[in-house]
Amino acid sequence: MAKNHPFLLSIITDEISQDPEAALSLAAEFGFDGIELRSVWDTPVELLPEDRMQALASRIRECGLQVSAIASSFLKDDWGNDDRAKFDRLVKACHVFGCTKLRGFSFWAAEDYTDQAFAEYLNTYDALLEQEGLQLMLENDPSVNLNTGNALARFFSSHNFRNIGILWDPGNDIYTCGDAVKPFPDEYAAVKPFVRHVHVKDAVHANGEGKGVALGDGWMDFPGQFRALIADGYAGWVTLEPHFRLEGEIDEELLKRPGGAAFSEGGYMPSKISMERLTEMLSKL
Repeated sequence: MAKNHPFLLSIITDEISQDPEAALSLAAEFGFDGIELRSVWDTPVELLPEDRMQALASRIRECGLQVSAIASSFLKDDWGNDDRAKFDRLVKACHVFGCTKLRGFSFWAAEDYTDQAFAEYLNTYDALLEQEGLQLMLENDPSVNLNTGNALARFFSSHNFRNIGILWDPGNDIYTCGDAVKPFPDEYAAVKPFVRHVHVKDAVHANGEGKGVALGDGWMDFPGQFRALIADGYAGWVTLEPHFRLEGEIDEELLKRPGGAAFSEGGYMPSKISMERLTEMLSKL
């Protein structure tokens, strides 16, 4: 399939399978530019032995693909826990895979969290990222302190970093808030000055809970979001993270800590459907 899209496209490999070959094959089939790494062979990518990292990096290049980011769980931890060792492993993984972006969060939601304390914590990592030529992207996630686009925008409007920005996942705001907010256009208007990476999933909200659905079947106006990204000059990565299944639903704990074989089970066809729908949406722009 010829590449005919306005952004660099990737998909998180373990949404498809723990076997990266399955993800590489689909990415090539749909004309994607790359893949994003979270877990492979039932292991968080940063915990792979270096020889396996190097072999996988070589294989990705052979397929003509790039690594858009390391979709890590950095700072998905109890408030204030400093996991410098994990950060160092992630830095190494970024260098091996030739990518400059890694995902992070804002710690599990905690009553004693404050923006100021978090900003002071991040200042150390901002300096380390500068030394390594990397960027940390904080994602809005239902389970963390800065769990919506508006919360992230508030934080970044008050605190300046050279190498830390927002990973915008509008679908996550549906999981968090239901119809109480409109990820697009309302929250996007707040986050767009700080967006460095975009994740794509669709969702609905029923009985007090979010539920992943096929792209285009949920509440998110992705055509509108994509047009706005184009109009705003965004030319970075748009990464699929489908988070739905054709039969049953993904367990809540797996949604909070995605990755591994249990998460990937049943993910191939939902991912393929999402890739088809994404490329179709973009072709109509």
